Amino acid sequence: MAVGQWGDIITFECSDKYLLTMRNGWKRKASGRWEEHNMHASKTKLEYAGFDADEVEMEIIISAEHGVRPRTQIYYLERAIRQARAEYLFLDGERFCWTKLVLKSVESEITETLNDGKIARMTCKCVWQEYYE
Repeated sequence: MAVGQWGDIITFECSDKYLLTMRNGWKRKASGRWEEHNMHASKTKLEYAGFDADEVEMEIIISAEHGVRPRTQIYYLERAIRQARAEYLFLDGERFCWTKLVLKSVESEITETLNDGKIARMTCKCVWQEYYE
């Protein structure tokens, strides 16, 4: 059963042959830009200058035990960064943001290897950002 996906690059799925999910959920950051004006003999005044693009952060566990090839999956993620791919993120069958998201960064850590040096398990911290065309 597909839990979510980001374009055709990554599919979060849970079945008897394949498991790729996020660890500890995800974080979403929305923020605005505020300009500070120093006033003589008075408190500082704030002026709203707009909003920043939302960011989504999640940690993904990629394990060969669960039918996912870690080296192949990280290759697809890194290629998406280099190609500047913008895709919709779907979670639980619904579009997560109104706009497409770009994969801003992937930080991967190999947590387990096999005797022959192949990667058995890795953890990836992915950060997506809204993309406005």
